[in-house]
Amino acid sequence: MRFLSNLLFMSLIAGGFLSSCNPLSLEKGDLRLRDNTKPFIVFEEPVEPVAPNFKSVYQNFIKKSCLDCHNAKSPRVSFETKQDIIDNADDIVFYTEDGCMLGSCMPETDRNGVPKRPVPTEEIIDAFKTWANNGFED
Repeated sequence: MRFLSNLLFMSLIAGGFLSSCNPLSLEKGDLRLRDNTKPFIVFEEPVEPVAPNFKSVYQNFIKKSCLDCHNAKSPRVSFETKQDIIDNADDIVFYTEDGCMLGSCMPETDRNGVPKRPVPTEEIIDAFKTWANNGFED
C-alpha cells in the first residue's frame, strides 16, 4: 500500500513538472536571457527578393554573412564563386544551422556570443536548400 501511495505521489510530481513546460496560452513571449535581457542577434532584411537561385543566395546569404572570412585572400575555403558555393553547400548549411552546437558558429561569434556578421533568416536558408535540392539550377 505504501508503495502505491509513493508511486501516486511521484506520478503527480512528475506530471506537475511536465505540465509546467507547456504554456497555457499559445502566444510566445520574447526570448530572454537569464539576466532578463534580450539576446543580440543580427538579422537583416534581404537585399534581393529571397528566391532559390544563385543571385538571391549570393546577395542575401554568402555576400552578407560569409565572404568576410571565406574569400580567396583567406586561408579558409573560399565561397567567392558559384562553383565554390556548390562544392561546399552541405558544409555551408550544416555549419549555419548546427555549427554552434559543435563550438563553430557560422557566421562567427565574438567572445560574448554576438554574431560578427548578419545571421541569415530561416527563409534565406530554406531558399539555399531548395536551390541545392534543385541541382543548383537558376
